[in-house]
Amino acid sequence: MVDALKLFSRRFQTAEFVANHAGVSKGEYTSFRDARARVEKHPSTPTLLIVRDPRDVVVSYHHHIRAKHTARGAAYPERIADFIRDERFGVVPLLNFMNAWAGALRTRENVHLIRYEDLRQSTVEGFARSLRALGHRQVVMESVRFAVETASFERQKDAERRHRQKRNPEIGRAHV
Repeated sequence: MVDALKLFSRRFQTAEFVANHAGVSKGEYTSFRDARARVEKHPSTPTLLIVRDPRDVVVSYHHHIRAKHTARGAAYPERIADFIRDERFGVVPLLNFMNAWAGALRTRENVHLIRYEDLRQSTVEGFARSLRALGHRQVVMESVRFAVETASFERQKDAERRHRQKRNPEIGRAHV
């Protein structure tokens, strides 16, 4: 769903997306100040803040970092318990980021909160609601369904698998 919103936004140049893990290459969550500065450049532009259960974010981020850092041979906290407590990757910087955005929800009328879990449960309706929050009043549900299907998790995983196989043809082959 997030990928569908990004594609839609790029096509119609209606919003900018700021992910709480955009600083992954630096090994830290993007600071609220940096993210907020990007959004504040255009105060009249609606902002869509997609939040996810912090526990799930940290576990997902751990898997992402593990795959990325293992491939590069870089150091990171391998055990999930250490990762959660880590100053760069763990739950504290994520909660700081989310709490800072909570303040923005109280001070700006055009900051809209959407829960990731709600989007997963009802993706088409959540995507349509997101588009309306971004100012699109004439949302065509057929187009929304197509965008959601095209950017589905299953399709993204399949594309990622094909990309890995293209880069490394040995992946996926049976070993005798």
